[in-house]
Amino acid sequence: MSADDFDSRPQPPVEPDLPNLLYEPETESFRYSGEDDRWSMSEAVVSSVSVATERDPLDLPPLYSAIDPDALDALLSPVGHQIPSRSITVSFEYAGCWIVIQDQSRIRVRPSSETTGL
Repeated sequence: MSADDFDSRPQPPVEPDLPNLLYEPETESFRYSGEDDRWSMSEAVVSSVSVATERDPLDLPPLYSAIDPDALDALLSPVGHQIPSRSITVSFEYAGCWIVIQDQSRIRVRPSSETTGL
């Protein structure tokens, strides 16, 4: 996957499937609201990568091939509908992309080729 695969930035090619996941063009990132218990952070990551790469979520590799989804959800999910006050950043490579999750709500998706040297 090359940087050319993301030519549609700063607008995503389609809207994310999850109702609590919004694209913010000014920051070129996705904003996830964990207030709705129906969707998890791991689902938000897969949806974000799907939108950013214009691939069907079912065509992506399983998330567990890159990170433990249960651990990701446990670490970044709000407790009792409150986002913890601690600052957490999680980064990992998945489906040819570098994923950075900041403060339990912002998901950045970049092609792995753009992040060389980080």
